[in-house]
Amino acid sequence: MQNNEKTVYAKFQEPETYRENGRHIFAVLNAFTTENYQVYLCSDVQRRLEGIFGPSIADWPPPARLTMSLPGLKVVDSAPAGMENGVYIFDKADKGLKGRPWRKRLCINFDLFSPYRFSKPVLLPYNVHPMHARKVEGESLGMLRNTDRKVRILFAGDLEGYKRRWIRYPKPKLSRVEVISTIKERLGEQLRVAKTPEELIEIRCSEYIRQFVIVDNDGARVPWDQWVDVIAQADFFLCPPGIVMPMCHNIIEAMAIGTIPITNYPEWLSPKLEHMKNCIVFDGQDDLIEKINLAMAMTDDQKNAIRENAMQYYERHLRPQTFVRKVENRTETTLDVLMYSEYNVAKKAAKLNGASVLMRGEDAVGDWAWVANAWRS
Repeated sequence: MQNNEKTVYAKFQEPETYRENGRHIFAVLNAFTTENYQVYLCSDVQRRLEGIFGPSIADWPPPARLTMSLPGLKVVDSAPAGMENGVYIFDKADKGLKGRPWRKRLCINFDLFSPYRFSKPVLLPYNVHPMHARKVEGESLGMLRNTDRKVRILFAGDLEGYKRRWIRYPKPKLSRVEVISTIKERLGEQLRVAKTPEELIEIRCSEYIRQFVIVDNDGARVPWDQWVDVIAQADFFLCPPGIVMPMCHNIIEAMAIGTIPITNYPEWLSPKLEHMKNCIVFDGQDDLIEKINLAMAMTDDQKNAIRENAMQYYERHLRPQTFVRKVENRTETTLDVLMYSEYNVAKKAAKLNGASVLMRGEDAVGDWAWVANAWRS
């Protein structure tokens, strides 16, 4: 690819794109900077972020703040001349830019629940939290993957507010609170709870603990700068649903660093995760305890095979670079890019069904797609 094609101009106008502390904007632009694209960001975006979070970038929440420090990002008042061979990213097309002969036009959208019968959108993978994005790359990622494992199964994270079941398809899932309550009530001597920072340090420095360890957020919250280091010390990480949508950063972070996820929402990743291949999947309360016992009893050979598959899944489907390469390989000039959004899930959760693009997979072609292809030709 020629250098003048490795440029991006991004302009966002829709309120939904600015939600979740700027996470959506970071996710899109970070993917291209990791592939060494020169990213030009319209100054209107920065002004809008200032209006939401305040004039000082240092006071912004991490996703928005880290967006402005992405390698090579330049804030410009308008699209530079001579970059029409590049990529135009938008959520609402700018009429003044519509006529330019862009190599690619990427329209950001959040509706994962529609069938998209007449097109094949590209799903932007849910990725690690922006605060950990640089740590889960290159040499640092290799070191995390080679960390000595200290704990059999680990859970750390918030519980407050994680009660409601928004998603009902294919059937209601256990909430995070229900999952942790079940474990505390029924796991017995296999459970250990770290209630203070000292207890967490002791666990991290100990010999191998063949138990399920819960880090009590009220007393032993894992510091942000140590989050992926702590997860890397476990063979398995419990990944129950988030507050609104099942997807959470922790399942991506776990797979990136070779910690096997135990989850009840495998179908929310594309392609969906597979039990005993790249994760452990549980369903109801009885099945949850059964799958925890399965992980506890697993041989090293079984565990290492699933661990390797989980890392391979991350490399093939979840790394930001994979999204950019997928876009580059598509022949269409204009593509819909779908992103996970709590706001959209909360608004349209009841629409989720077997015809939704999220459940069918982004590469699925609807029954009427041939009509669209014929019309385009």
